[in-house]
Amino acid sequence: MVRTNIELCRKRLDLPIKLSVVVPVFNTGKYLEQCLQSILNQTEASLEVIVINDGSSDNSLDIIQRTMLQDKRVVLITNNNPSGNPGTPRNQGIAIAKGKYLGFVDSDDWIDPDYIKLIDLNTYDLVVEFGSGISTVVMAKALLQQAEKRQQTAAKLVSFEHLDDYYKKTAEQLANAGLDNAVQLELTPLAPYKAPDNTTYSYYDCRGILKKLGAEFTGVYPEAEHQRCWVHKTANVLDKLPKSVQPSAKSLIHDI
Repeated sequence: MVRTNIELCRKRLDLPIKLSVVVPVFNTGKYLEQCLQSILNQTEASLEVIVINDGSSDNSLDIIQRTMLQDKRVVLITNNNPSGNPGTPRNQGIAIAKGKYLGFVDSDDWIDPDYIKLIDLNTYDLVVEFGSGISTVVMAKALLQQAEKRQQTAAKLVSFEHLDDYYKKTAEQLANAGLDNAVQLELTPLAPYKAPDNTTYSYYDCRGILKKLGAEFTGVYPEAEHQRCWVHKTANVLDKLPKSVQPSAKSLIHDI
């Protein structure tokens, strides 16, 4: 038996829904509140969050219900017993989604508050993501829909994953969404980087790929430096970093 509050929430949502975010949940109470709040705190307010509680035995349901009392955009589907198949709760969410865009967020993950707004308000030639996981699906679909609306060629989307498991998971998610040809997905292991203060950090070892991308775009923007192509404003690429990135990290990124 599946219990839902779908109709109640539909009546309470009085604005057109731009984005539907499906969040499958199974015993992730430790991370769930941060996950849900990161979605609800989007600067793009016209969204719905479809949470499928797939038979959780921890405090996940309590967190979801508490969040529902605070925000009417949360829609809950509860499976009394675990489905045993990761695709089942996702398909349940897809079946009722009403948004112009559809995306998935794992319940132990989160997204930045200006994520959707950045996609929707700007036109990009190149978008580069690092360790984005399921948000890559949201980004790819949004860029394609934006390009169709503006009758333009979709921005090139390159996504880097540093772990083989994450790479395979992202590839599977893109394939399930029919977007495997819309993204250049790259597996790039982390490498050590020694900062000027002698602190060693891990970074994505992707300079070779970025230089190739730079060469691709210098045909259109000759003044763009290869190693800076993904942050170079004259190349009209995604040059605004999420608000959650620390200032020191932003400095390192723009120095690449």
